[in-house]
Amino acid sequence: MESTDSLTSSLQPNLPPGFRFHPTDEELVVHYLKKKASSAPLPVSIIAEVDLYKFDPWELPAKATFGEQEWYFFSTRDRKYPNGARPNRAATSGYWKVTGTDKPVLTSGGTQKVGVKKALVFYGGKPPKGIKTNWIMHEYRLADNKINNKPPGCDLGNKKNSLRLDDWVLCRIYKKSNTNRPLEHDKDDSLDNMLGTVPPSISIGSHHDAKFQFSTKGTSAHCLKLENIAC
Repeated sequence: MESTDSLTSSLQPNLPPGFRFHPTDEELVVHYLKKKASSAPLPVSIIAEVDLYKFDPWELPAKATFGEQEWYFFSTRDRKYPNGARPNRAATSGYWKVTGTDKPVLTSGGTQKVGVKKALVFYGGKPPKGIKTNWIMHEYRLADNKINNKPPGCDLGNKKNSLRLDDWVLCRIYKKSNTNRPLEHDKDDSLDNMLGTVPPSISIGSHHDAKFQFSTKGTSAHCLKLENIAC
């Protein structure tokens, strides 16, 4: 269902041989998103305009103008609630969940903030019991909200109850190639959950006949105190 083979669009731009599109975060914001928001000409018509949340992530490569391992899109966002600014991130068969904190996009000299980068992961199903997938989104938005970046035909002044947010975002979509890690459920890990999933413990005796239990998680060993003996 999530195969990306042969999903690239047939509408490829007319680009020179050997062209690769690997822009930096700053280039995406300054040369593409900012120009799109102000209706200025883009350097090249290589980023498709798609309503991302109407599709599942594995459907998006076929909607892209260009790309093989990662795909770029301009998208608008709808409000989750009529009177709020929180975006609705529900898709066809799942939802995008924010992970980590927003990161500023700075100019090459690091002196000016031009945008904000947000990372999201796609979960299949419905919250809070969604299943984590390997599909990742990087969402870029402008740091300066003074630019009039309404989508064409979107007159929020006459539509007070409109669910459409008034900003363009630029999104990078890719699938993380980590097939060894099992998919996770969308729930916070607790101590009970972690202890309930570790392998059978190993008891080890010491000089003082103290007993310890060890379990491995990743590359580190966690020592659990028994019989009031400090680790």
